[in-house]
Amino acid sequence: MKIEISNNNQKEIKRLSQELNINSDCANLLLNRGLTEEDMYVVSNDNYYDLLPNDSIKNIPEAAKVIAKYLQNNDAAIYIYGDYDNDGIQSTFIAYDCFTVLTDLLESTCQIEYHIPERKEGYGLSAEWCYDIVHNDIDNKNILVVTVDNGITKKYEVAYLKNNGIEVIVTDHHCPQEGMVPDCIVIDEFLDKDNEYMGLCGAGVAFKLCSYLLVDYYKDDTRYNESYLPNVMTATISDMVPVSLENSIFIRNGLQLLNDKDCECSDAFEHYMNFRGYKPLIPKDIAFDYGPLINACGRMGEANTAIEFLLQDADLTDVYNRLVLLNDKRKDKTKDLIIEAIPQIKTSDLVNVVISDDAGGCAGLLANKLMEMYNRPTIVFSEHKDTYSGSARSIEGLDLQSIFKLLQDKNVVVSYGGHEAACGVEISKENLETFKEEMNRIIYKIIMDSKKNKNNVEPTYYADKQLSVKDISYKTINNYKDIMFYNDLTAPKFYLENITIDNVSTSKNNSNNLKFKFKDNTGTAEAWCWGYGDTYEKLGSPKKVNMLCSLERFNNFLVIQIDKMEAA
Repeated sequence: MKIEISNNNQKEIKRLSQELNINSDCANLLLNRGLTEEDMYVVSNDNYYDLLPNDSIKNIPEAAKVIAKYLQNNDAAIYIYGDYDNDGIQSTFIAYDCFTVLTDLLESTCQIEYHIPERKEGYGLSAEWCYDIVHNDIDNKNILVVTVDNGITKKYEVAYLKNNGIEVIVTDHHCPQEGMVPDCIVIDEFLDKDNEYMGLCGAGVAFKLCSYLLVDYYKDDTRYNESYLPNVMTATISDMVPVSLENSIFIRNGLQLLNDKDCECSDAFEHYMNFRGYKPLIPKDIAFDYGPLINACGRMGEANTAIEFLLQDADLTDVYNRLVLLNDKRKDKTKDLIIEAIPQIKTSDLVNVVISDDAGGCAGLLANKLMEMYNRPTIVFSEHKDTYSGSARSIEGLDLQSIFKLLQDKNVVVSYGGHEAACGVEISKENLETFKEEMNRIIYKIIMDSKKNKNNVEPTYYADKQLSVKDISYKTINNYKDIMFYNDLTAPKFYLENITIDNVSTSKNNSNNLKFKFKDNTGTAEAWCWGYGDTYEKLGSPKKVNMLCSLERFNNFLVIQIDKMEAA
């Protein structure tokens, strides 16, 4: 393993440390990531209000004017159309609460409603719902529909609403398909070529719109929008969007608010923190605990349970217990689905293609689990009358959207949408085998081109700092807490050389989770390494190792995330 360890100028490290009021390890990491001094200031500064203009996405001021017109109309109604995952649910809550707060402020009787679709309705603004609004719910009102975390491809549904006198605003963060952008006010970063892409999730977009309404348009000095930061933070982590500069500020400030016992956050978050015993939250807690708790509702066909929890529309203890029960059912279902899916996977393929009519709302989760198990892209399809619709998950460096675009151009894919690493895709039944063949062919070409470009040169791995065993501790993690969550700052890379593994034990629940005991002349340390058992066995279970890794804290466990390990 060829390792290059950071060797920054010590005077420069000292200067940045003093100017930014951070320790030398943090200053060194910022230099390693190539940040400008302006960005360095941002990631080490807590005052996000000075750093995040609310109108930084095109059309936000125009959308605010339209929303304000309806809010001030006592005979109007605003319908918020969300989505059933954590991002969509948090987006819906932010918009609904903000509009409700403003009706109180304006002493308006404008009706505020929300709709979280069930999975059987499909993703995004549905034709059936639009029909119902036009024919059953219009009730002589002036109606505005605002989508959150969806709508960017719903050209025909939006046109139908507009043709029936209903105004629409689309807020989304997904990539539009050519020719499918709706003819209405659209707030989506992908359509704003004048601004640097921030990688916001749906809740991030909704937050910026609502913040503009509250702070910039209505000059509300109480700044209710600060209370939405925990919602944006949980959605940002759960939706696995890029940890950009702006997202880093959302995550950092959202966590700080929740971890502050004196913070006046929502009763729902207060209940969750109380249930945890007010133990400090870190991103992994959101990714593996809170996020799945909210997502489980949508996966199990009860998305409204989650929104009830956030809106405190029922007894919080009862609703929270319901969330836990649904999540437990989701876990059991996922285990069964994995067992059923494995026989469909061919070791000779470069992509996993699984058909599972039982997966339902767990299709994406199943795809992700299989992707992790086999380290290859995975698509889980369900069968319909003439088509297969699927959830796809990809490995790092393989852009599924680009591949599906190629296959759509060849009429192999009917439609697709989502992110590079997580997509939805639909194909004709008759194209299933062609789809598999084309996916294997394209991925093989990408792999071979990548190998050619490397020219068989040994890759160089980069580390921010070399550690001894005594440094495998919570103290090392805490050294970086002031500048977490920007680019790779969540995971400073460490190199440990010639380390003795005293013994290895496995988790009772998962033999692939190992606990290592490390030793060198500086001392001994103990840490978990999750999901590394098979890899360690393939290495020959060496007793002395060199490794490139990051350190994390999860609940009360010290965890090593190993990027590369070799026998010393």
